[in-house]
Order: sequence, then structure tokens, then C-alpha cells
Amino acid sequence: MSRGCDGSILVDSSDDSMVDARKGEKASETRAGLRGFHIIDMIKEKLEDACPGVVSCADILALVARDVVVVSHGPYWDVPTGRLDGMISRAVDTKDLPPPTQTTQSPSNL
Repeated sequence: MSRGCDGSILVDSSDDSMVDARKGEKASETRAGLRGFHIIDMIKEKLEDACPGVVSCADILALVARDVVVVSHGPYWDVPTGRLDGMISRAVDTKDLPPPTQTTQSPSNL
């Protein structure tokens, strides 16, 4: 079973899993800043048409994250592929992630 960095943020909650203890990551408070799920769905659909069962949603997320940094004039890095998609998505698993409103400060000695 795959857990963590597995694209499980893309798994939709079913109606019966919306009880707080069973809602998916997409419904968690920590995902408040995330958007564009429909774009990932479109990419996955096109990739599945071209090469069924080869590219995981987890790999798509990792590649898109890298490409957004590059388009924003940040560095390029190789992204190893081969991640497995997670089929379990629980909001409770995101409770230790920093909230999207948290700010950071640079150390003064840099």
C-alpha cells in the first residue's frame, strides 16, 4: 500500500466519508490554498488515452510542481518517476501540515 507523496490529495471523498473522521484530504482545512484539480484530471485523462496505466497522478503532481517552479524562473531538477497512486485519502492524515496561512522568516544569519 502506498502512503505519502502518493497523489491521494486527488481522491474525492465519497458522500458517506464526509463524516469528519472519514473525510478525504481534498476536504481538509490544510488544502485551502490548493486549486486546479480539474487541470490534473484533464492531464491524467489525456495521458491515459495515450498510454493507459503508465503515468500515475502522483508523478503528474511531482512533475507539475517542478514545472511551475521552472516557469516561475526557479531552478530545474530531474524528477524520478514511478510513484504509485494512493487510494486512501484521509483528512486526518494532514493534521500536522502547516496551515496555508502560516508565514516563514529567513534566519537573520544568512
